[in-house]
Amino acid sequence: MCQNAATCVDLLNAYECQCPAGYSGTNCEYGVCLLYMLVAEIAIKCCDEWVL
Repeated sequence: MCQNAATCVDLLNAYECQCPAGYSGTNCEYGVCLLYMLVAEIAIKCCDEWVL
């Protein structure tokens, strides 16, 4: 289900997560800096305080 304080929206036979700023993904499981690490392969650890 939705993570990182996202808002869960109940749809007919599904759900949708509305992610807070700085998060993305189906369940808001990715922090912005983690996305950059995955896409650009930048080895920066900037998400330690986030729940991912």
